[in-house]
Amino acid sequence: MVDGLQVEGTFRSHQVPLSDPATHPEHLKLLEDWLRSYRPEELFDEQGRLKPELAELAPKGERRMGANPHANGGMLLRDLRMPDYRNGYYGRTLGSLYGPLDLRIPRCRRTALEPWIIFEPYQRRMGDVDRILRRAYLLGASTRGDAELAEQIFGGSLSPQSISNLMKSLDDDLAAYRKQPVADDYSVVHIDGMYVHMLGQERTCVMIVLGAKEDGSTDVLGFCVGAGESCGDLLKDLQDRGLKTVKLFVSDDSLAIRSAIAEHYPEIPWQYCTVHRLADLRRKIGDDRRPPLALLLANPLLKLLGTNVNRKLGPILEGTGLRIVRQELAGLRGFFKIVLLRKD
Repeated sequence: MVDGLQVEGTFRSHQVPLSDPATHPEHLKLLEDWLRSYRPEELFDEQGRLKPELAELAPKGERRMGANPHANGGMLLRDLRMPDYRNGYYGRTLGSLYGPLDLRIPRCRRTALEPWIIFEPYQRRMGDVDRILRRAYLLGASTRGDAELAEQIFGGSLSPQSISNLMKSLDDDLAAYRKQPVADDYSVVHIDGMYVHMLGQERTCVMIVLGAKEDGSTDVLGFCVGAGESCGDLLKDLQDRGLKTVKLFVSDDSLAIRSAIAEHYPEIPWQYCTVHRLADLRRKIGDDRRPPLALLLANPLLKLLGTNVNRKLGPILEGTGLRIVRQELAGLRGFFKIVLLRKD
C-alpha cells in the first residue's frame, strides 16, 4: 500500500508508485523494504559484484536475448503469413435466361476472388443467352434486331455493337470447321446449290456438299458461296482434308458440278439426283403425255434406300403424280431400274 492505495495487482504496479522518496521518508522506507525483498546479500559479494556462480548462469553467444536470431530483427526474415479477409464487395450484373441478375462479388485485400464457378472474368451474359442470340443472328436477325430481342426476352440492354462483337466468335467457329479433317467413310456424296437473297447483293448461290455413310447417317462436309454453281475449289479442299474413297456422287445435271467432279474425282461414278430428275421429267411430260418412265439407280444408292424402295421413294414421288409400277435389274452393270407411271 502506498499512501493508502493498493499497488500490487493493480495498474499502479506498472507505473512509478514512489515518485519522490527523497522528500518523503515513508516512501523511502517503502522503497528500501521493496529492494531488500530481493535479498541482495545472497546475490552480491561484499564488494557489490554479482557472485561468480550466478554470473555463469547468464546465456552466452546467440543465446543472449539481444543476439538471438529469432528475437533480433533482420537476421531471420520471412513473409508474415496472415489470413486474407474481405474488404467490402463490388456489384456486377449478369444477363441470364431469367432476366438480369444483380450479383455482389466479395473484394479481398490480398488476392482477387475468381468466381469462375458461376461465370468467367469479364463475362456479362451466361452462355445460354449468347447461344440464343447467335442462333437468332444465323436465322436472319440483324444486329439491331438481335439487340431488341435481348431486351424483350432477357430484360438486358445490348447495343448493336455488342451484338456484332458477340458474333465475331462465329468467324472463329467457321474457320475451325473449314480446317477440321474429313473422315473418309462417306459412300455417297450429294452436291446441290441453293440461291438466297443477301442484303445489298444480288441472288447468291450457296453450294452444299452432304456426305452419306453406309448406316444412312449424313453430315454437311462443306459449303461455299458464289455467283454460280462452281464448286471445284470446294471439292479440292474436301479432297485435301481426307475425302478420298467416295463410291458415288449425286447432283442435278449442272455442267459446273459435273465438271468439278470430273476434275477432282475422275474415277468416281456420278448419278443424276432422283428428285431433280423427277422434277425435270414432270416439266417435260406435262399433263397430257403419260408414257412409262424408267429411272436408273446405282447400286450404292439403292443400298442406302434399302429393300423397301417404294416406302423410301414414296414421299419424293408424292408431289409428282407418279407411282412405282415395277422394279427390275437394268441391262447396265451396277445399276437398278425403277419403272414409273402416272397415277391417273
